[in-house]
Amino acid sequence: MRVTARQLMLCAALSAPLAGCAATGQYRSSQDAARAEFVKDASCPADRASVAHPASAPPPDVAADPDRLRIWKAEAEKSRVYSAQGCGQERTYRCEPYGDWPYHYQCWSSRS
Repeated sequence: MRVTARQLMLCAALSAPLAGCAATGQYRSSQDAARAEFVKDASCPADRASVAHPASAPPPDVAADPDRLRIWKAEAEKSRVYSAQGCGQERTYRCEPYGDWPYHYQCWSSRS
């Protein structure tokens, strides 16, 4: 399901689940929100679902420099894109914060 910017803003403004909203917004971490969406979308029990940042390798020049690699890893961890797997399915989720701090998250997927 693809969510438009307008739908995302409407969901955030109302802070309630609506038709077309990707998540209820009750999750305080983007990874938890992505897991909850995958469990719902894939009809997969939570204990059989895994969610992680998609694996990617740093460029060779960054990998060769420990200081640059540390910065690269820290930035990669800030990413709000997750790969979810379980029950024979895999999906990619992008999560965005909304509201005041502490943020809540809404996620939407694209099938892998």
